[in-house]
Amino acid sequence: MSRHTDRPTLRPEHTPLHPSIAVAPASETDAHLAAIERGLLMTRSTRATMSGLPPGTQVNRGAKGAASAGWFQEQLSKFQAQSTGTKVLVALGGVAALAGVALLLRRSVANAKARRAVAHAQLPPPSACSYTQLRVEAGSGREGIATAYAEYQAAMRQARTMVPDGAPWFVLVGAANSAETGTPWCPDCRTANPIVHGALERLAASAKAAGQPTPILVAAFVDRPGWKDLDTPHALKTDGELHLARIPTLFKFVHGCNVATLVETECHDPAAVDAFLKHHE
Repeated sequence: MSRHTDRPTLRPEHTPLHPSIAVAPASETDAHLAAIERGLLMTRSTRATMSGLPPGTQVNRGAKGAASAGWFQEQLSKFQAQSTGTKVLVALGGVAALAGVALLLRRSVANAKARRAVAHAQLPPPSACSYTQLRVEAGSGREGIATAYAEYQAAMRQARTMVPDGAPWFVLVGAANSAETGTPWCPDCRTANPIVHGALERLAASAKAAGQPTPILVAAFVDRPGWKDLDTPHALKTDGELHLARIPTLFKFVHGCNVATLVETECHDPAAVDAFLKHHE
């Protein structure tokens, strides 16, 4: 007989283990299996609860997925219902923000229009003109007015030396800019300034194209207190060449003589101003 034939056949439960491994009795093994099963049931119960089902409910994968979808939809509906007030607040906040932006835009546009209106109402400085502008700023008080009038007389002498023989030059007397608004204090002057300036610019362009000298304008300004003073007439009102009574007044001088005038609203008609500048007496 082979040396292995006398070894008894062992069933799996009798398979010998390493001496260091203790074999648990069958009763303990059953207890372990029961604990594992309870754990699985607890896990399933927790999952069932999270799926919106009563604890302990056993579900398969299909039922569990449907339950989860239903629970999610329910929670979403609750959230949407609970956040209605929040949505209203957000919407109101958005409307307020848009209204604020619209207000800022309106103010920006209004400010831009105001700036353009101020610039439009002023007679541009000499550096911004295509024609020659001899500018005489207004003087304040008796001494200031006397100084400004002396500057006006000097500008007139200069104009006489600059124009070709027989060519006209022009004089515009108007209101000075107000310190409060930055525009002429006389409303008729605010209207006339851009019209006269535009007509002179067109005349200068035509003169340049024809190779002729550009027009010359002596622009004299008066302040409101000095102009309205009834006790002491303004020096320009007493000038023997101008015979000035109202502003704005546009004069045409030829050979040193005042030959034509446009007074107040007559300076508001662009066609009339164009004809006045181009016509030579």
